[in-house]
Amino acid sequence: MSVVARYDRNSAGIEAVLLGEPMARVMNAYAHAGIGFFETIAPRGRTQRYANSAEVIDAVDMENSRSPRRVAHIVATVDYAAKVEFGDPGGQPREGHHTLAKVADMLEALR
Repeated sequence: MSVVARYDRNSAGIEAVLLGEPMARVMNAYAHAGIGFFETIAPRGRTQRYANSAEVIDAVDMENSRSPRRVAHIVATVDYAAKVEFGDPGGQPREGHHTLAKVADMLEALR
């Protein structure tokens, strides 16, 4: 005797979950946890501007999957963030600190 299971994808239901307010709250909570870690590990200069520059930007990602979904991005907003993150081969060469990459790794480990 064989059993046949049938699965009908409920795209509207999946989209409702991925775009709903509960998902937005979860993504935002993860991002704020990431900001706490960012502030802990970020390099600190005299002003500590970089360490204090992280912000959460809530959005809907329409491009990177089959279904649109709520996301929360952690962004370092100071004008020199790219040089801190990736390094600066210019006048005083220095390697990047990769702060945001370390935050992403930490958040991935929480999954």
